[in-house]
Amino acid sequence: MTDKLDNSKRVGRWYFGGLASAGAACCTHPLDLLKVHLQTQQQGKLSLGQMAVKVVKADGFLGLYNGLSASILRQLTYSTTRFGMYETLKKQFPQDKGPLPFYQKALLAGVSGACGGFVGTPGDMINVRMQNDMKVPPEMRRNYKHAIDGIYKIYTQEGLKSLFNGATMATGRAVLMTIGQLSFYDQIKQMLLESGYVGDNLITHFSASFLAASIATMMTQPMDVLKTRMMNAKPGEFKGVVDCCVYTAKLGPLGFFKGFIPAWIRLAPHTVLTFIFFEQLRFHFGYFANNKFPSLIPLVVDAYKQWAELERATGQQLFKETGLLWMSDAASIAERSAILAKFAMDHEVLTNKEVATRFPQFSYDSSWTGLFDPKAGVLFANRCLTVFQEEFKRLGGTIQDGEPVIAFQPGSTVTITTARSTYTADSVVFCLGSWLGHFVKDIQLKVQPEAVRVCYWQAKEPERYSPDAFPCLIVTTPEGEELYGLPIVEYPGMIKLCLHEGAKVHPDHRDLSKSDAERFVAVPRAHIAKHFPGLISDRPAIVDTCMYTMTPDHQFILDRHPRYANVVIGGGFSGAGFKFAPTVGHILALFAINKAPPFDLSAFRLSRHFSPLSAKLLRCPSASRRRRLAPRIGVPAESGLVTPARLDEHKGRLHRPRHRAGGRTDFVALHGIVPPQLCMPTDRSAIRRQRTNGQPLVASQRRARCSSAHCLSCSQSRARVSDDRVLLPSAMAFATLLVSLACVTFAAAQQQQPPNPAVAFGPTCDAASQQRISTCSRELMTLGIFGQNAGQVDALTFNDLRRRSRDYFLQICNAYNRFNQCLGGSYIKQACYPQEPIKARFAVADAALEYVCGEGYNEMISKWDCYLGAATRADVTICETRIAQDAAQAVSAAQYQAQQPRLLQYSDYQTGSNACNALRNYMDCIKRPIESTCGTQSWNAVVQAIQRPVHVYLPYCTLAGAAHVPSLITIVTLLIAAVVAKAL
Repeated sequence: MTDKLDNSKRVGRWYFGGLASAGAACCTHPLDLLKVHLQTQQQGKLSLGQMAVKVVKADGFLGLYNGLSASILRQLTYSTTRFGMYETLKKQFPQDKGPLPFYQKALLAGVSGACGGFVGTPGDMINVRMQNDMKVPPEMRRNYKHAIDGIYKIYTQEGLKSLFNGATMATGRAVLMTIGQLSFYDQIKQMLLESGYVGDNLITHFSASFLAASIATMMTQPMDVLKTRMMNAKPGEFKGVVDCCVYTAKLGPLGFFKGFIPAWIRLAPHTVLTFIFFEQLRFHFGYFANNKFPSLIPLVVDAYKQWAELERATGQQLFKETGLLWMSDAASIAERSAILAKFAMDHEVLTNKEVATRFPQFSYDSSWTGLFDPKAGVLFANRCLTVFQEEFKRLGGTIQDGEPVIAFQPGSTVTITTARSTYTADSVVFCLGSWLGHFVKDIQLKVQPEAVRVCYWQAKEPERYSPDAFPCLIVTTPEGEELYGLPIVEYPGMIKLCLHEGAKVHPDHRDLSKSDAERFVAVPRAHIAKHFPGLISDRPAIVDTCMYTMTPDHQFILDRHPRYANVVIGGGFSGAGFKFAPTVGHILALFAINKAPPFDLSAFRLSRHFSPLSAKLLRCPSASRRRRLAPRIGVPAESGLVTPARLDEHKGRLHRPRHRAGGRTDFVALHGIVPPQLCMPTDRSAIRRQRTNGQPLVASQRRARCSSAHCLSCSQSRARVSDDRVLLPSAMAFATLLVSLACVTFAAAQQQQPPNPAVAFGPTCDAASQQRISTCSRELMTLGIFGQNAGQVDALTFNDLRRRSRDYFLQICNAYNRFNQCLGGSYIKQACYPQEPIKARFAVADAALEYVCGEGYNEMISKWDCYLGAATRADVTICETRIAQDAAQAVSAAQYQAQQPRLLQYSDYQTGSNACNALRNYMDCIKRPIESTCGTQSWNAVVQAIQRPVHVYLPYCTLAGAAHVPSLITIVTLLIAAVVAKAL
């Protein structure tokens, strides 16, 4: 099925770098020749153009290609070694953990460059001598016929050691060159791809290679000059590198950069062409790395145990050990063998003759190599399904067969609507096979149903193909097609052998085109005719249809819904899921009961299919940022509600908020499942109307003078909320500061008396809804959430973490889930949350709780001790002090500006507002201690937990931008500057 994959995912072979560099050398050799002439002239009088004219006059136009064979030899030795080592070493690191950090790339490039520089020294020496030969008098020319002739003459006339003159300098220069080219190219390309603005295409390759060439030239020019002089020197002219360096220094400081412009002119096109050729070789002739193989190994090991346990429990044989034979080319088999050896799994690598001896049913020539896994076998599928259903019912489960699911409504509980009834559960697991992408539409899963032809072939001697005599089989052909086979199990006298590939279909319409149907039979038929003499290959005896659900990378999807932690998704098994059934079921069950599976499931996350740019818009960021980013990926800038999959697909209708009279907002949720408080209106005028037509922001602040229609109990609370009122780690402190500033500003503008603490619901929040919220929130109020009375907005600072436990956090989340269940739907939140003062009491807290008790729950629980450690750091305490001072200063300033329009000072019409800036400063302050203590993923969780409640009142205030990691371009620039400064 490899031909179905995106070619950009292909991996280059170890020798592609050498071929690409040799091809680039053929194009740029004249520039390289002129560079050598300029570097070796004594007085430095001639320019690049003058030197070119001189060469052409002396030897004609072809004189510009003198020594071309030496250039090609150099690249085939030097570049093949360094590219090959670099690519090979990179593969030794886990491929499912994301890209390597830059320092590791630079280290690998340095080691690879050192080896390449030494191996390529003879070719480099011949290259320099042949290029420089024309400028010496005819009687002094070496007159090498070609590169091999030059190496032979040096060996016979000067000795073997002379071939490596200047090896020290060449090696040092190669280290810098390889770091500048390979590691910087990789890093720049990675940055460009992660930006989401470009794809893996020619423009990206050109841009990354052009920048890498500039960096490499700056880093290597001094070494290049010294190396050239050493290699071109007469015997005994220089005592060593130091002597050559002293001689060059006497020519002046710029002597080390002699020929810099031609060097850049030569190196830039050579580097650009090298990487363009390399990427094209990879794209057209590379192979698809079996990245899912390593990530599945732990699941394979567990699946064996689970199947064996199920057999013991039921007393039925479900699995028959037959062994598995892989047939492919030697390189692919070696890769699989290395992975199996890493996990200490028994296997044998067999030559074609050894395969024929052990399994005479096959006939493969010497171009094939085999790998035999003795522990593999075949599952009796129908028996397995029957046993699963019986065990499920024995344990109390109920199977509602033949009952189509129509829709589901997620929330604190999940409601499933079928053709017969409605079901409600605390959590749900969706394993919908080929219908998965058509049912879970809100995130538009990237799964593609495919129909596969399953062919059964009649055996001439059935006893030779029984499970006791014939292994399971996987074959990868030279054309990249994959076939799989099973012994006689389902139909008497027939083995299964079919193409592991399908055609795209709709799950309800599975008819194949005539060409696809014929191809899925023709490919295995041709293979059988050539390699299976014991089968009747005229036509298959039986042809069935099977459905695959493919993902772009052929990896499973085992994850929670990105918005709802109690909706678990399993699918995209890409034709390989059945054998993992008990293990996958265990994983999904653990997800459903809010426990962590004992596996690294990073390779199976939903987020791997979201582009970095679209992921930035997942949480409904500010409208101003959406307007800037959305057009770059083809999404209408005015759209108010987006999902990453919709952005990635560049299509689909995006739901927008509806604005009603009076400036209030009725949010239209995507398929009715997006909480309204997560998004704000995209129409800025609506925000402005909302703030000036009787709907100001609300908070509490000591000594504030507030209107009874808008603020509650302002005179009783404090700017720094009491430490015994705790909500969540780091999240609500920022929201409290925010609403406190807003309330005081508005109160100062109104100059009114403290309000009556009675609850004042909005006009769209009826009496029943008011009573429902009051009743459902009692448990959370008891825990200190939503306030003990109508006027309190409680928060959690890092200081609170010193006195709170993980159990308290679990208690809060359980209570929050019961609160949502008690409300019975999102319509009450939609009606009441936009109103004041409900917004202050509930919407802010709910925005934070929804994240930390939902999508961020696992991160909070797993890193609780780490968060606690961060809370006790002195630098975090300093940050807390600073934010308190900023809040006090802002409040003080607000009280002296009572005549200004309401909330103008703290509005977020621009992200530079006082409140937003105070929060951004705080984020900058705490980022380093949190990230260094708990890691980047934990810091991102903190950002989300803070950003969401802030968006309730300041939808245009983006806090994450101020606290991102410093630009990698900045880091790269500083690194280059340091290297250049050291060289100078």
